[in-house]
Amino acid sequence: MLDLDFFKKSVLLWAGNLSFSFLGVIVFFLLVNTLGPEHYGNYSLVLSIVAMISLAFYGIIGESIIRFSYEDKDKVLYHGLKLQLIFGVISFLVLFLFADKIAGIYNKQIADIIRVVSFSFLITPFIEAIKSYGIGLKNVKLFVLLSVIFQLGMIVSLLLAFRVGKTGFFAAFAFLTANIITFLFTLKNIRFSYFLSRKRSRVLLRMNKYIKNGFFYGLTRNLYFQSPLIVGGYFVDSVSLAFYSFGLSLGTQGLFTFITSIQTMLLPYVVSIKNKKKMSEYISAVIKIGIVVTITLSLAILVLVYFLLPLLFPKYMESFKYIPWIFLAFVFLNLRAPMALFKVAERTDILTKISIFTALTSIVIGLLMSFLFGLVGMIIALNISVLLSSYLHIHYLKRINNIKVSLLISWRDWVIFRKYLAIFIKSFKKKFF
Repeated sequence: MLDLDFFKKSVLLWAGNLSFSFLGVIVFFLLVNTLGPEHYGNYSLVLSIVAMISLAFYGIIGESIIRFSYEDKDKVLYHGLKLQLIFGVISFLVLFLFADKIAGIYNKQIADIIRVVSFSFLITPFIEAIKSYGIGLKNVKLFVLLSVIFQLGMIVSLLLAFRVGKTGFFAAFAFLTANIITFLFTLKNIRFSYFLSRKRSRVLLRMNKYIKNGFFYGLTRNLYFQSPLIVGGYFVDSVSLAFYSFGLSLGTQGLFTFITSIQTMLLPYVVSIKNKKKMSEYISAVIKIGIVVTITLSLAILVLVYFLLPLLFPKYMESFKYIPWIFLAFVFLNLRAPMALFKVAERTDILTKISIFTALTSIVIGLLMSFLFGLVGMIIALNISVLLSSYLHIHYLKRINNIKVSLLISWRDWVIFRKYLAIFIKSFKKKFF
């Protein structure tokens, strides 16, 4: 039977994620209703570009911190933080200096939004490094705390910023302010004297190799998910971008929090597993539980949105017909759980092959679908890209490690699911009641 501590920690992370998801709904409500479709479309496009760059440069370093923290937590944290700071400064300079050129490509008034948001790259390395450090040491509370602080900071900052102006430019200032507030809370976990240390160890050499081998993986790892919006933004207007981002944001707040919780906690728990049968059980259970819960949550959210959309988001009524198909992509995301095994085995070369191939194909598919079908094409491209990425993860898992993932429901899955549900209900009651 699977280690129940894994499920307890993943549920705790999910319960915590629900906390800032509720706060995220408030942020979402303030953004979409105050900005309106056109300004919200421009703002979401910039945030999508920022998210792509953040995941590209911070992602592989953050994962290396998670992967090696249990071996030498202090050296790993500060080495990873130094590297993230280097890429953060580079990202800031590129975005700030080339903001006008980026805005010109999309033919949208987003240059000032880009410049304001670019400053966040000078402080987010600290936030992301501490979050990864917390997950690596299975300290879920630290990760959740910083996420909640950011959302609270966004709410307060948006309320203040929108008193001055109601455009994407002021929303960008709120985003930057929220990051600064979160950064201040990370300072108690950082000892700056460690930055002066130049000691090298075997674990840092392995960490450098892990990052080097996975560098292109980090650059392209989530491009398949971001490219429909980034590429489609060239072919569709700001209002269509707003409808797409509206559905994507609902999925991110309501579904992605669960998927990332259970898949994030999978990594530190499978580090020590050598038995292929047990490894297969973990991965199969995570996928099947993820699919069941994600579909259940999707249906619940859709019913809720159907009744609340006319009351809370009247300007986005048209987006409802697209939301179910966007949610379908989040269901497919559960199939990417095998990536945890490749990270444990330090086979970032496999992840690099998958990510580069899916990134290139998703750009081509996104260009073609968006050009031909506009907003509908963006959604089609999203689902195709997610499915392709998921298939390749399962394919290489069987081919390289000879580990078979079973997607057939068995009585063992029901036992596991019941225990998981019981743990979730207990944690949810304790946290919210």
